[in-house]
Amino acid sequence: MLWGGTAVLSPEAILASGRGMDHCKSTRIVLVVGNDDFYNKLKDALADTTFALVQASTKHEAMKLLELLRAEIDIAIIELELANYHGWDLIRHLNLPPEMPGKFIATTSLYPELISRQVEELGVDAVVQKVMPPEEWRRTIEAVLATEENALR
Repeated sequence: MLWGGTAVLSPEAILASGRGMDHCKSTRIVLVVGNDDFYNKLKDALADTTFALVQASTKHEAMKLLELLRAEIDIAIIELELANYHGWDLIRHLNLPPEMPGKFIATTSLYPELISRQVEELGVDAVVQKVMPPEEWRRTIEAVLATEENALR
């Protein structure tokens, strides 16, 4: 389903194509692990982009999506304040072999500066404030993805 310019995809829709996202190489898949309010704000922020959003609201849902779509996900944005510290647990799990390809952004309602070192030691590429203007979200995601592209050259 398309919402604004952003595709909001179900895992079934991605898998049903039989080729993952190969048919749509300009589309970058963003896994958003967080509550509905956070997801909707990101969806609004990325409305005029080619990012395709897939939501998981719990650690369990995120693990299932990663199992199904591991190769298709370009970046995961994980809300650290998931219930029972599941945001932290998910990040730890993603860095166990076989690690997930792609990039990670951790979000927090707290001051990111206070926890950035801890989270970055877990393999997260950026730690940001959960509430940011839409332009800043786009710039942050594009900058994190660009670091991967530069490393491949």
